[in-house]
Amino acid sequence: MTRVVLIVEDEPMVRMLTVDMLDVLGWAALEAGAAGEALRLVEREKAQFAAALVDLGLPDRRGEDLVRDLQRLRPGLHVIVTTGRGEDDMDPDLKAAGVTFLGKPYQLADLEEALPVVPAS
Repeated sequence: MTRVVLIVEDEPMVRMLTVDMLDVLGWAALEAGAAGEALRLVEREKAQFAAALVDLGLPDRRGEDLVRDLQRLRPGLHVIVTTGRGEDDMDPDLKAAGVTFLGKPYQLADLEEALPVVPAS
C-alpha cells in the first residue's frame, strides 16, 4: 500500500503545515480545500490512499457526509477527522465505523499516532 494521505482542509495554512508534517513522517499528500474537490480527486486518482484526513468544518458540505462518501468510494480507507471542537461533537456513527479523531491544533506526534501503520517503500 502506498503512503499517501488525502488532506481535506479549507484553511490553507493548516493544510500546508499538515503537508509539511506528513513529509517529515515520510508520507505523500494530495490536497483538497473542499468536499467537492476531494471527491473529484478520489474518483480521478488511480492510486490507493492509505488514509484521508478530513476537517469536519468544510465550506461546501458537512465533513461527516464527506467521510461517508469516502468510505463508500474507498472501502477500508483509514479516515481521520480533524476539528477544533471536542471528540464528543463527532457523530457516534463515525466512531462506530472506526473513524479516528484528531483534535486541532495537533502536533507531529499526534498526527503520527493517528496514521495507519504502513511500511515505507
